[in-house]
Amino acid sequence: MPSVLAQRSEQRSMPLQTRLVPVSSVDEKARTFETVWTTGAQVRRFDWGTWSYYLEELSLDPAHIRLERFNGGAPLLNTHQQWDLDSVLGVTERAWLEPTEGRSVCRFSDRDERMNAYWRDVVNGIIRNISVGYIVHRYQKTDPAEPGGLPVWVAIDWEPAEQSLVPVGADALSGVRSLTQAGAPQDPKEVIDALARGVGHRTFPCEIVTRAAQPSPQTSAAAAAEPTTEEEHPMPKAEERAAAPAGAENPTELPAGNPAPAQTGTRTEADILVAERQRTTQIRTAVAAFRRTAHGELVTEADVNGMIERGLTLDQARSEMFAKLEERSNSQGPTRGAANIRTEQDEQHQRRADMESAMSHRANPGVVQLPETARRFRGMTLFELARRSLELQGQNTEGMGRNEVVALAMGNADVGGFRSMHGTSDFSIALANTVGRSLRQAYSSAPQTFRPWARKGTLTDFRAATRMAVAGNLKLEKVNEFGEFKRGKIVDAGETIQLASYGKVVGVTRQVVINDDLDFLSRLPAMFGRAAADFESDTVYSILKGNPAMADGTALFHANHGNLGTAGAISETTLNEARKAMRLQKDPSGNNQPMNIVGKYVIVGATKETEAQKNFQAVVIAGKATDTNVFQNAYEIIVEPRLDASLPFEWFLVADPSQIDTIEYSYLDGDEGLYTEQRMGFDVDGIEVKGRLDFAAKAIDWRGMFKNPATS
Repeated sequence: MPSVLAQRSEQRSMPLQTRLVPVSSVDEKARTFETVWTTGAQVRRFDWGTWSYYLEELSLDPAHIRLERFNGGAPLLNTHQQWDLDSVLGVTERAWLEPTEGRSVCRFSDRDERMNAYWRDVVNGIIRNISVGYIVHRYQKTDPAEPGGLPVWVAIDWEPAEQSLVPVGADALSGVRSLTQAGAPQDPKEVIDALARGVGHRTFPCEIVTRAAQPSPQTSAAAAAEPTTEEEHPMPKAEERAAAPAGAENPTELPAGNPAPAQTGTRTEADILVAERQRTTQIRTAVAAFRRTAHGELVTEADVNGMIERGLTLDQARSEMFAKLEERSNSQGPTRGAANIRTEQDEQHQRRADMESAMSHRANPGVVQLPETARRFRGMTLFELARRSLELQGQNTEGMGRNEVVALAMGNADVGGFRSMHGTSDFSIALANTVGRSLRQAYSSAPQTFRPWARKGTLTDFRAATRMAVAGNLKLEKVNEFGEFKRGKIVDAGETIQLASYGKVVGVTRQVVINDDLDFLSRLPAMFGRAAADFESDTVYSILKGNPAMADGTALFHANHGNLGTAGAISETTLNEARKAMRLQKDPSGNNQPMNIVGKYVIVGATKETEAQKNFQAVVIAGKATDTNVFQNAYEIIVEPRLDASLPFEWFLVADPSQIDTIEYSYLDGDEGLYTEQRMGFDVDGIEVKGRLDFAAKAIDWRGMFKNPATS
C-alpha cells in the first residue's frame, strides 16, 4: 500500500548555487557558444545548517524552472564577479529546455582587447570551464529510506541566474568547503557568509519542504493481524527505538490501533547498534550546531540525553530545539530592545582600515592613534603586512620569496588565479590609502593665510564662468497706492573665472615595501600635500603681487579704481586715506551711491609685521604717550611672506568677503581640495597614487581692496 507522507516546511537563506557545465558548439564568426546548463543529474552537496551531506537534484519539469532571467539577457560573468561592468564578458541570448537537458546560447563581447583575449582562449580550448549560478526558491526534501542513506533535495522551483567563465574546474565554493578540513565544525552563520562571499555576497530566501514516510493505517493493521512465529524474539527497548519509523511523533508509544509494522527482514545486533550510534551522532551534531547560535544555551546536556533516551529521530530532535527557540521568542515579545541591535561593518573593509591605521601609526605614532581593532597588525613591517593580508584572503604563502609575496600583494603578479578571484588585494588598497591620507593631511594642515579674506566658490565644470555684481539701486523704494514697483538692475561685472587641473603622481614601488621604508609613507607624501596647498596660496597672492588688468582694461589697483593710495608707512594718515577711499567707493550702477565698505584685514609681508603690530595692537602710539591709539584691534593682521619677494614694504586693506567680493578661489563642485586616486603601476613596479587639484583664483571686484605702494 502507498505510504502517507508528512510534511514540514522551513525557510532558509541560501547562497547562489553553482554547477560546472561544458562549452560546446563554438561559432567563432558570430562569437557565440552553446552550454548545457542542466541535465537534472543528482549532485552530492553539503548542508551547512545540519552539517551533513545530501543529494541535490534539479527538476526538469518546465513548470519548476523560471527561464525569464536567462531569456531576458542573463550576464556571462568573469568568475561570478558582479562589482562592476568590467566583469561582464557577454550575455545569454536564449535558453530552452529539451526532454533530458537545458541548453543556452551565449554571445561574447568584443568591446576591447581584453575581451578578445578571453574569447580567443575559449575558441582555442584554453578556457573551457563554465560555472552556472542558479537560485533555488523551493526544495522538496525526502529523507533516506535506508539507514546511512542520503536525503534527496529536489529543486521544484529554481531559476538559472548567470553563467561564468572560471579558471579552475571546480565548484566555486570548494575553497569554502575546505574549512571543514581543519577539524571541528564551524559556525553555520559564518559558513553561510563564506559561501555567499564565494559567489559575490548573494543569498536568497529558500523554502525547504521535508517529506518523511509514515506507515499507512492499512499497513499497520495488516502487520498487527499477522501472527508471531516461535522463531521471532521481542526486541529490546533500545532496538525498538532504533527501528522506530522516521515520522513517528513518539517512537516509544505508538497510537492505539497502529501497532509497529512487522519486520520484513532480519537485522543483526551489529546492524541495530550501528543505527543507534548513527542516530545518537546525528542528534549530537545537530545540537552542537544549534549551540553555536545566539541562543545555543537553550539546549542543555540533560535535554540532549533526554532526546537520545526517548528515542527521538533527528528531525524530532530538531523540532524540539526549534520549539525551545520559539518559546524564548514568544516570551520576549515581538519588540526588541536597544541592547539587541548591533551595527556591524564588512570584515574586509574593517581589515583594510586596520592595516591602513597600523601603517600610519608606525610611520607617525605621535599623530596617528592606533584603534583597538588594528592592534592585531601592530608592529608588523610592510612585508609582514603584505604576507598577512594574502593569508587572510585565502592565499597560501608558504615557500614564496619576499619579492614574490610583495609582487602578489601589490597586484603586479598573479599566482593561482588570486588576482582573477579577488581583484585588487587588501594590502595594495591599504597602502595606497595610507599614502593618500598622508597627502590629504599635509594638504589640510598647511597654513593658508588667504582663506579669511578671499571668497570660496565652486564651479560645476571647466568652462569660463561670469560673476555678477549687484548695483546699489536695488535698494527698496516707496510704492504709492496703485503705483508700480520699480525694477532693480543686476550689472554684469564681466569678470570671468575658469578652472584648470593640476597634479602629480607618486609611485609606491615594491622596493619601498621590501625595505620597510616608513619615511616614504610619511615624509614624501606630506611634502607632496604641502606643495598642493602652497600652490593654492601662490596662485591667490600672485594676483596681489601681479596687479592684473580687470575686465574694464584697468589694473586691479589703479587711481581710476580709487583703490591706490599715496606711498607711505602704516600710520594714522595712510590708514585714514585707505578707510575713506573704501567707504566712498561707488556702486557699479553709476548712481554715485557710496557703498560704505569697511576694511577688516590688513595684509603685510614679513618685513612689515612689526610695524603693523605697533599700529594695531599697541594701546598708545610710541613717542606720544598722551595719544590714544584709535586703531587698536581695529583690523586683523595677516602676514604673508610671499609678498616679501617683490613687495616687501607694500601693504593692503581688504574688506570682509561676506560684504563684497574680493578675490574668489574656486574648486570643482564635489571635488573640493586635493583629490587622490590609485591604480596598479604601469610605469613603476608597484602602485601609483595620483594627487589632483581642480582650482582657479580670480579678482572679482576691486572696490573691496586697497593698496598702499609703500617703498620703505
